[in-house]
Amino acid sequence: MQNYEIDIYSVEAKNHGNALILMRDISNLACLQSPNQELIDENEYLREKLAAMEGAAKRKQALFQTLLGASSIGYWEWDEIKNRPAYFSRGMADIVGVSLDSLYEIYQCEEDFFPFVHPDDLNDYIDSLAVIPNPEHPHGQPHIFEYRVVRPESEVRYVRQLKYATRVEDGVITRSFGALQDITEQKFAERQLPESRESLELEVAERTQRQDDTVNRLKQEIKEREKISSELEIKNAELERFAYAVSHDLKTPLVTIKGFIGLLSKDIETNDKQRIEADFEKINSAADTMAALLNDLLELSRVGRVMGNPKICNLTEIAQQAVALVKVNIDALGIEIEIEDMPNVCADELRLVEVYLNLIENSVKFMGDQISPRIHIGCGEKDGMICSFVRDNGIGIDERYHDQIFRLFERLSAEVVGTGVGLTLVKRIIEVHGGEIWVESDGLGHGSNLAFTLPKTP
Repeated sequence: MQNYEIDIYSVEAKNHGNALILMRDISNLACLQSPNQELIDENEYLREKLAAMEGAAKRKQALFQTLLGASSIGYWEWDEIKNRPAYFSRGMADIVGVSLDSLYEIYQCEEDFFPFVHPDDLNDYIDSLAVIPNPEHPHGQPHIFEYRVVRPESEVRYVRQLKYATRVEDGVITRSFGALQDITEQKFAERQLPESRESLELEVAERTQRQDDTVNRLKQEIKEREKISSELEIKNAELERFAYAVSHDLKTPLVTIKGFIGLLSKDIETNDKQRIEADFEKINSAADTMAALLNDLLELSRVGRVMGNPKICNLTEIAQQAVALVKVNIDALGIEIEIEDMPNVCADELRLVEVYLNLIENSVKFMGDQISPRIHIGCGEKDGMICSFVRDNGIGIDERYHDQIFRLFERLSAEVVGTGVGLTLVKRIIEVHGGEIWVESDGLGHGSNLAFTLPKTP
């Protein structure tokens, strides 16, 4: 809080006293019986000095009033003996919202100011009036307090009031001085400061969160791009293998067909019916092989582009459908089939039938000479996803070939019937459904376990 020690009256009194002295000197000079030029010049000098002092006093008074107006401060002087105002400044009238003349008319005693005080602050205001400034202080110990004033148009203003004794006679305060400062804008600023700080902190938190979200999104995009890049590399490698496999595997039946056509021409010339029939049989077999390869390639190319609408389906029922399609071969080999109760999934049912069908056929092909052949189809959970498996007790798969078996046209044995596309097709279907597939085997003679994951039903 500021201490306002304004003693303009002592300044005015001092200037007034100086002026009286100068006027006395001038009068004495005027009374001289025999004036001379020296006295006349001195008289003129004193008059000019008096005018300069009066001008300086007026400028100081104007500056003082300007400072009071700029700082929204009004002041008053109180006659403690008569308990009535001795002086009000224009700033005082401006703060309470009345004219200076009206303030003199209204404010004749301390109780006359009560209507200007906000009702909620009136009791504290009255208590503050009872505080007596310390008369031992050179100007009295200031007493400062704050309250609200209500202007005639019901506008509420916050003010800070200062009061101290200016004249003490025999230990009794005869005059007191007060200053009133309008602090409404300051109060509003103090009230808005926590809101502004809270708003600023909220904005900083929001910007920080947006930055964090942006960083996380960029990190996620980088991961996705890296994943896409990795997938593209895999796809490019698959395309290279595909191009090589197609050129190699399709070339074989073409060479066979072309070779036997040449033999057929010679056999027709010799009219060797038995050899002609054998030639036709070889050509037909090669054509069937080529057709099977082309059909498997067409089916592989359709996966991911042509899929049925996903629906809720049961894995146990799907596995039973696949077993029914190869039941003849299963019964012929005396293979025992065990199917667990498995949950529902949301997927393309026909494609999942293809998955189980290929995995079961793979187990049948590599069952070997097992005396008690067995295939176990079941389900578990892995990393929050459904994990299904087709496990057999067949010849097993060497660890070196665990990744190779899912490649296009890869066959572990030339003696095994097939085009080498089946497991590649299975891998593509599972990946399109958002899962992955792998093989587990302890090596030859220990059977194999082909497992894959699928998302849980939402």
